[in-house]
Amino acid sequence: MSKHRRWPATDRPNYINILIYGAPDCGVTRLIENIMSHCNDVRIHKEFNSGTMACQVPFQLDGCLFHLRICDLSRTTRLANESNDVMVLKYEIDVVIYCYSIDDNDSLTHLINVLNERDNVDDLPSVLVGNKLDLRNRWEIVQRSNEGRASFVSHQKAANFAEEFALSWLVECSAETGQSVREVLEAAVYSFCGKKGKRKMLEP
Repeated sequence: MSKHRRWPATDRPNYINILIYGAPDCGVTRLIENIMSHCNDVRIHKEFNSGTMACQVPFQLDGCLFHLRICDLSRTTRLANESNDVMVLKYEIDVVIYCYSIDDNDSLTHLINVLNERDNVDDLPSVLVGNKLDLRNRWEIVQRSNEGRASFVSHQKAANFAEEFALSWLVECSAETGQSVREVLEAAVYSFCGKKGKRKMLEP
């Protein structure tokens, strides 16, 4: 899918297929679990010709209904009840969310290596998400010196990263507390619709 402007339908659901790719231990599974926990109509499905499980959640934004099909590659996404039939769907990814851990600079370095080799998805709308915002918030409250500051990814550093790799949105969130998790989905939808402006960032 290209990054041209899309106009979502207002009289029927809009389907968006989202792949979340995360650096090791950045909390992608916890992020998906948080998203699922706030939805009443979660559907679990399996990717065609793959053992990867994914979820579909309803999402309202700007008067439009979206069905977000969310998948990650960790194979640890919550499974469906064994007594239920699991849908098998075949579809192409529309949006990629690249996730790093705010308390680990190495996770951003990991994404650099991934993005340098992303020729096959270079044209996909993409969002950069910093998870574990609660850890940096907690550190800023209790820490009175600069000790340990270097281990955290600053918002400015992440913004520069997003600029360098042409990632149209940047969101910092906490999958643990739920802070700004909705904004992650908003950014994915807006990115899919081609809304990026001057690489606008959603603040927590």
